[in-house]
Amino acid sequence: MFFKTIPIILILFLFHPSSALAATCQRNTPVSIEVVNDIQPTEYDFTQNTRMLDRIGRGAYSPYGEGHKTYLRGLTVGRQSLTYEIRIEEQKTHADMMCLYVGRIKVLMRYNPTVYVSNEFPEGSPIFYRVLAHEQTHVGITTDVLRHYAPILRERLKAAPIGNDIFGPYFQGEREIAKAELHEGVKATVSALHQEMQLESQRRHNRYDDEELQEGLSYNRDVAKRLEDIFKIHN
Repeated sequence: MFFKTIPIILILFLFHPSSALAATCQRNTPVSIEVVNDIQPTEYDFTQNTRMLDRIGRGAYSPYGEGHKTYLRGLTVGRQSLTYEIRIEEQKTHADMMCLYVGRIKVLMRYNPTVYVSNEFPEGSPIFYRVLAHEQTHVGITTDVLRHYAPILRERLKAAPIGNDIFGPYFQGEREIAKAELHEGVKATVSALHQEMQLESQRRHNRYDDEELQEGLSYNRDVAKRLEDIFKIHN
């Protein structure tokens, strides 16, 4: 009888502690999330000619279509970056085991724009101010997108399991792998929103260029019509 009861005792001993240890993983504090917009003052460069702007802006969107050769009168180059850092907390459960959770997430959304206006337009001339205003509008569009998505990212991180749950328990030898997985969870949420934000930014910039093109075409048609009427009167 003694030898028959030993396997049962061993089985209970091997499987019981895992559920008991898991129950000791309890999160007591919510994750701290900070999403910061770091929008740098716009830099200006009025020294480049049109050919150089074409080179700098190679690949930029053209409302005239991809096949149309466009000579850039002005250009906005926006260096955007999205970086994050997280703090992972450890909660001891046993001498050689621990639980892990994300205690803090800080995301920095940085925008460092540079506006170019071709030196072929004298500073202070009407065309110079028109091109400058156009490019400053592009800076404003990107700034609005960043400010719009900052609270959205904050809410998505707050709602994600990575920001609410506690994970484990883990043995000491599993700690670094588990931490890397937590980092990847945060990275996935941040990267997905960053891609969404870039697409929205592109859509808004393209719409603005398209609308301005249509306004220009409409203005040219009106001028042409008035000139036609003038010629008719004099003839």
